[in-house]
Amino acid sequence: MPEQQDYSLSFYTEPEIAEYSRLEVQVIRQLAEDEVINTLELAGQERQYDRANLALLRRARRLYQDLGVNLEGVEIIMQLISRIERLQQELALHREAGERPAETENPGAS
Repeated sequence: MPEQQDYSLSFYTEPEIAEYSRLEVQVIRQLAEDEVINTLELAGQERQYDRANLALLRRARRLYQDLGVNLEGVEIIMQLISRIERLQQELALHREAGERPAETENPGAS
């Protein structure tokens, strides 16, 4: 049986991530500067990006190129999406633990 490779540990250079995301390097650098994505910068090496950043860049490309959202709008939308995803995960954890989220509780009902 062939050994499966862990692609979550794969890193891409700027030219590679630009090709795979179909975004210009300038746009990628701007999104990194705005902290929409994270880079790994090692001394003496060019910036590296992981698979999670590739997924974010593809989402950003859809907003930027396909839907015509400017970079400032992309940044805001990506932050909101990230926040919603975190809140959904938190809600799922509460549901698994059998807890009711605070906003659905009725403090006057007793």
